[in-house]
Order: sequence, then C-alpha cells, then structure tokens
Amino acid sequence: MKRIIHLNHEKDTQDDHQNDIINLDIRNNFLFGIIGTNRTGKSVLAREMAIDWRLSRPDTEEYKIVAFDPQDMFIDIADITITVKERNDIVKLRNCLLILDDYKALHLRNIAEDWIVELMQFRSKWNIDIIYVTHNPSLVMQILTYYTTHYFIFYTQALQGGWKKKIPSYVLCNAASKALVRYVNHYGRGEYPIFPYFVVDNENAKVYAKNIDNKAIQSLLFKTKT
Repeated sequence: MKRIIHLNHEKDTQDDHQNDIINLDIRNNFLFGIIGTNRTGKSVLAREMAIDWRLSRPDTEEYKIVAFDPQDMFIDIADITITVKERNDIVKLRNCLLILDDYKALHLRNIAEDWIVELMQFRSKWNIDIIYVTHNPSLVMQILTYYTTHYFIFYTQALQGGWKKKIPSYVLCNAASKALVRYVNHYGRGEYPIFPYFVVDNENAKVYAKNIDNKAIQSLLFKTKT
C-alpha cells in the first residue's frame, strides 16, 4: 500500500442519527452503501462522512482513512490509498475507515473473493468501518447486502427488479428511489454541495429524507402513479 488516507422526514432527526453512527463514543461499526447515478452527490456525501469520522478520531496514528479511489475524490483526506493489485492486503487493515469508490473495479468476479468474505466476517473485530459507492443497485455485491447497515439512495433510474434482485430490504429502498425520482423530476437533482437523497436504516426499518422539503415528501409519497 502506498501512503498519501416507517418514514421519518424530520431533518434534525436524520442528522442526529447519522452523526451518532459515525461518532466514536456511541456506535458500533457501520457499513454504508451509497447508490446513485453520476453527479448526484454520492462522493460529496462520502467525503462529508469521512471528515466527520476523522473529527471523531483525531489520532491519525491509531485511526486511518483508507480509500480505493480511482477518481481521486478522496486523495486529500485519505491516509492510505490502495490499488486493484493491493486488494488482498485489505484484510491486514485495522482501526480504519475503508472507502470503496466505484468498487466494482476492485472486484470483477460474481463470486465473492476470499478477501471480501474475510473482511465481512471480521470487520467488527478489526474495527473497520466501510463506505462503498456504486451507480446502481444491480452492481451491489450480494455479500455486502447482508451486512449493510444503511443505504444512502441518490437519484437513479433503477427499476424495482434491480432492487429486488440484490437488496434484502428492497421494499424500502425501491420506495425511496421512486419517491426521489419523482422529486428530481419536479425540483431537479440539486447543486453542489446540497443534493437530495434518502437514508434507509436497515437495522430499524426506517427511511429518512435529506435535503428534501417536507411538503414535497408528503405529496410525492402519497402519489399513486410512478
């Protein structure tokens, strides 16, 4: 490795929930899946999460930010970057935030490789938080879906079948995705650094809206046509 590191739409509730998960003192290890098409805010959110993670863990000798970063989106905040050839070394990581941006380039096979199976099994023991970023639910590896604690769903034209095929909590994810498509069609995709998205909390079976007007949420959710 080369060194370089039910629906709740109340904004404050969602912000507090997300911050609680990232905060070192009051949460368990997380595995976040960020899904959305290009230029919808995925990497912006991942950077914000990484910065919050670092602020909660200022000891850079003990806690590292590690990134597979083919687009150089995290080059200024990552302590360590990894390449495709170094993927098997991921199991050597400890006490870190691992960011896998456009991670399918890191794992091209349909069958999970040994390193990612081992990572899923021991990520809590090794104290590894994980954020993976992908463009479409159909690209999410099956093994990741079993351990993902939260999905952050940005604009995507994925059909219900794409969610159902890969995501165990596809009902909530698909509902959030459809509502967001409606919202974007009416109000646009947003502009840097504010982009609309939904958070699906798998552990509590709840959905939170972010950067979306409360009245717009209600009108979109109770609209029957897709």
